Amino acid sequence: MSEVFSVLIQYLDNPDSEPTVLHKSYQTLLKWISVSPDPSSSMRDQLGHDVLAVVRKRVCDVRWEVRDSTVEFLGQLMAVSLPKESAQCASEDSLGCSITPHLVEALQDPES
Repeated sequence: MSEVFSVLIQYLDNPDSEPTVLHKSYQTLLKWISVSPDPSSSMRDQLGHDVLAVVRKRVCDVRWEVRDSTVEFLGQLMAVSLPKESAQCASEDSLGCSITPHLVEALQDPES
């Protein structure tokens, strides 16, 4: 399963990826996150780190389609992650809780 996540992160991290490819990669990543069995802690941490690195870059992309897809992804990720991790949000270690500042930043950006 980690290979699937790695490929999706590579698509998302590639600066030459078209907006449609990014959007589809976000959708696929969400689907895999929602249907995958509870991943190991180390895999969840690595996925969270990789996703945050991509989101930080993509939320400031010059292409509005990419920013829009990223904000949409963040909102959907919150919906998928928070119900499972609501007890962990106090620690700020969960993926859903750690993306909140990036979502707020993206929503406040006048260019998005």
